[in-house]
Amino acid sequence: MTATRTLHTSTTLQDGRVLVAGGVGASASPQNSVEIFSTLWTTVAPMTTARENHTATLLNDGRVLVVGGNNAAGDPVAIAEVYDSNADAWTPVRPLRTARANHTATLLADGRVLVAGGDQGSTVLASAEVYDPIANTWTVLPNMSQPRENHTASLLPDGSVLVAAGAVISGIPTNTVELFQPDTMSWQPMPPMITPREMHTATVMPNGQVVVAGGSGLISSLSSVEIFDPTSRRWLPAASMANARRSHTATLLPDGRLLVVGGFGAGYLASSELFDISH
Repeated sequence: MTATRTLHTSTTLQDGRVLVAGGVGASASPQNSVEIFSTLWTTVAPMTTARENHTATLLNDGRVLVVGGNNAAGDPVAIAEVYDSNADAWTPVRPLRTARANHTATLLADGRVLVAGGDQGSTVLASAEVYDPIANTWTVLPNMSQPRENHTASLLPDGSVLVAAGAVISGIPTNTVELFQPDTMSWQPMPPMITPREMHTATVMPNGQVVVAGGSGLISSLSSVEIFDPTSRRWLPAASMANARRSHTATLLPDGRLLVVGGFGAGYLASSELFDISH
């Protein structure tokens, strides 16, 4: 890339290019620089705000919504902005009702964006809100059943969102799970996961099941994997990974397998492994 960065976002645009935004650079401070990968890296217009631990969501109209995160002072921000790749321009939009970092942002079936949880430094949040990109408004939702950060939020085939695990207090993971129902704008308790975890991945597979891999447990990084079946609403144990890891990535491949890459376990990891749900 043209800049070093971690705790950034990476978003696939509608034309297949990849937008990488913000994160911590060589200066050890959040940056506002942005670049796009096609076959080469190209620097594009910077964000209006330097940030890390933010989210970036591809909207139905092709723009990218960037929300929250920590600024150069380390404070969580409520600032939201959208990137138009056709104009190569960032435009501020209505700010969040609550400043937050380490939250999730999920594109709903109707084009709105669910933003849930996160933190304000040492305070973990249970609050959630929904952004309407057409009206440019945020709607405050009922709180989740408990605060959580470094959790996952997965859009299920029926349009509901599975919010799983995370930390309820900094460094203390939970195994609680809840489901957001967009039609009623409400939260529904789900069966707990087998293992408390945060900084894990959750991937919706072609059959609608959700594979949760790794993360950080009460003591150390985890190699365990479990699967949520939305039909029976049960958590099922699966084969463990070869390496315990947290803060890794998990990418669904065209052939239906899951590629898990990197992260932190017994040190920083260069290893990768493939999960086949059919076995």
